[in-house]
Parts: sequence; C-alpha cells; structure tokens
Amino acid sequence: MDSAVIERKSVSIDGSVFFYDEVGHGQPIVFLHGYPGRPQDFRWLIPYLDGFQLLFFALPGLDISPLPERELFRVSDRADYVLSCCDEIGLEDFFLVGHSMGGMIATHLATHHANRVLKLILISAVGPKPYQAFRRSRPDIAYQVFTMPILGRLLSPIMRYAFLSLGFPKGVSNPAMKYVLGCANSVSFSSHANNLRSLSLPVLSLWATDDPLIEPQSFEDLEEIIPVCRSQRFTSGGHNPQKKQASEVACFIKEFLLPA
Repeated sequence: MDSAVIERKSVSIDGSVFFYDEVGHGQPIVFLHGYPGRPQDFRWLIPYLDGFQLLFFALPGLDISPLPERELFRVSDRADYVLSCCDEIGLEDFFLVGHSMGGMIATHLATHHANRVLKLILISAVGPKPYQAFRRSRPDIAYQVFTMPILGRLLSPIMRYAFLSLGFPKGVSNPAMKYVLGCANSVSFSSHANNLRSLSLPVLSLWATDDPLIEPQSFEDLEEIIPVCRSQRFTSGGHNPQKKQASEVACFIKEFLLPA
C-alpha cells in the first residue's frame, strides 16, 4: 500500500464537523489516537496493512475535529461520539485499535457495543490503575490552574513545557491542552477496570518495555484483567511502537485479525 492515497473526509455530528483519514479497501479498521494525538500517529502502519480499509479518526477537541457544544470529557461520552461517527460513515461492524488513552475509549466501545466491535487491539494502552505519567502530571491540579483566566495565561508556557517533557507533540494549542487536562481529570480508573474485566471479545495488547510514560507493570495489569488477551511486548519502541516497530506491529495485527 506504499502508493495509496490518504483521503481526509468528514461527517456532521451534533452540528459539528468530524474529520477522519481513510485509505485502502477491505474490512474496516478504526484507529483511535491518544490524548493529545493525531490521525497521523498511525501512518507508519499503512504500507503493511494492505487488504483493509483503514480509518484514522481525528477525535474532537484536539485541533482537527472541533468540539461539539458538549465538552465530552468523560470516556463514555467520547465513546458514544465515536460510535455516532461510525454510524454516519456507515460502519456496521469493524475492528478497533486504541493507542494510549485512546485505548480507554476503544475498551469502552468494545465492552458496551460488542456487537459492533469484532476484535480489539490496544497499543501502549492505559491499564486499570493510574500510570506513572498520569501520576506525575496531576491533572486534577493542572486543570484547575488552566481554567483560571489570569493564572492559566501566566502559567501556560510552563504547562506547555510539561506537556513536551511528557513526550506530547509541539503543535498542540492551549485550548487542546486544556481539553486534554479536562479529559484526564474526568478519568475513572475503576470504571475502566470494570470495562477491561467485562470484555467478551478477543484482545491483542502491544507495548514496549522502554515506554517513558507507562511502566511495564501497568501493561501487565491490563493483560491480567482482560479475560481473553494475547500480548506482544517489544524491547524498544517507546510509547509509539507503531512508529518504531511498524512492520512488526502490523504483522502481529494482521495475524490477529485474519482468520486462520
């Protein structure tokens, strides 16, 4: 799929425009990036996933797809929004990939809409307990500071530096950073643990032992709590093995999705 053309498409949801990138033909795979993140976070996999229709969603509030009138802080709200997008696109059922915090949304969808999600793939996904970058970032305090008009403006350069030090992209706007903190502040790890525990479909977990944001124990906890979970760990790849180990990650994905 080296010469495949990626198309930027859109649908209207709740009076707001939702963008996604599409490439390829075949069974659909929906990709959900982390927070903050971009559809491009999966682009390295494209040459290796021929035979599939790849749909890379631009989740709202992160500088590509705008937020609708409601803020969608809760994982359940964002999952419902994603499902509405799938309905508008015309996806009856699909494979689902979630990266990092996008794995929480993907897990919620797979748990509560198992009739739509055929198989679930988690890449460097958040586990059932707060992970090291989450604990360090203290989103409860950071979000409160960001919502204070004067103090938020004064401290935004420090917040941006903190985001960069955690490995987030440079181009994230201040409103997107505020939204990310709002989402993180609304995370319920107990609800996420219940979703992981309740998964009834096959799951593949891919991660790297040198991930600077999420420690190996978190990934191991995730795999232990999921009823049916295959896992593949890489010794290198950081938080984005889909970039640094693209061909290997794609190989495991295809092997997992294609019937024997």
